[in-house]
Order: sequence, then C-alpha cells, then structure tokens
Amino acid sequence: MGSLIIKDMPSSNYRDRTIYNCHTAGVTLAIAVDFSTAGEILTKRLAGTRYYAVPYEDLKSKSIQDDFVAFLEKQRMFTRSLHVAGNGIGRFVKIYGSGFQPTLDRNVYVFLKHVHERFPLNKIYSGGQSGVDEAGVKAGLRLGLHVEVTLPRGYRMRGEDNLDRSPGLASAVRRLTRPSLG
Repeated sequence: MGSLIIKDMPSSNYRDRTIYNCHTAGVTLAIAVDFSTAGEILTKRLAGTRYYAVPYEDLKSKSIQDDFVAFLEKQRMFTRSLHVAGNGIGRFVKIYGSGFQPTLDRNVYVFLKHVHERFPLNKIYSGGQSGVDEAGVKAGLRLGLHVEVTLPRGYRMRGEDNLDRSPGLASAVRRLTRPSLG
C-alpha cells in the first residue's frame, strides 16, 4: 500500500487545486465521458502540452495504454508523477447508473497498472473528488505509489448526488481509502 497525503487547500474553489495539480505533476491524464465540462476544459488548458486525454470507453484498449506510455516516455519527466483527473461520478451515473464508482475504480486501476509496469511512476496527484479523481487515488495506493490529494478548503468533496460537502479529514481519508476494487 502506498502513502497518502491529503491537503486542505487555502482556497475553497476547485480551480486553485486544479492549477496546483496541473503545474506540480509531470503529466495530466484526463479520463472522461464528457470532455466539454468547465473542469475538463480548464484542466486541458492548464496542463498544456503535458495533457493526455482518454475517453472512458477506450480505457481498456491496450493500444491506448501503450500510446500513453509512449507519450510519457517523450515527456522526459524528472519526477515520474501523474495528475489523474476527469469527470466526477455524476457524469458517469448519467450513463452507467448509480453505484458505478467500484467499476470505475477497477478500470482506472487496470489502466494505471499497465502503464506503471512499463513506465514506473512514483506519485499520483488528484483533486480527490468522486469519479476519476477518487479512482486515481485508490489505484495509486494499490500500486504502492505516493498519492497527494488536494481538496478545496474545508476538505470539500463532491458526491454522486453532485453536491459539495465538507466532511472533514477523517471522512475524506475513509472515502478515498475504502476498498472498492475487485
């Protein structure tokens, strides 16, 4: 099991933690069913040439996984760190139905495991929200990586119901480390 750091960011908005994650990690991996959301557009703009998008429906494709490894190799990253970002679980629930987080967790883990076996990573950055962020945290921990989660002030987290709550540090740790991978 990897190590987990959860940061309560000074700002209460999501934009500031996205800036931090995109500028701190070597590369941003965006996984989504909808890349037209404000969050996905902001993430792409902030990460610039260090951005790689994978439509969720292509996540299991070995050729996409291998293309991403080739992208990482071209980046010549010093830190071998990855910002895992993407749609919140609410976007996935609209398509796949309630209770989809465990499936998303499993599929993101399989993708990152394939990548990590070919291009060893040492750290995952995440915004810690439900959906892809949460799946990236769980996958990183399972792979034995250092994981840094940046939450808006008050440990604010968005749930499947698309509502923001500030559950506190203990609840954030429980949610981000609860087993859901098969």
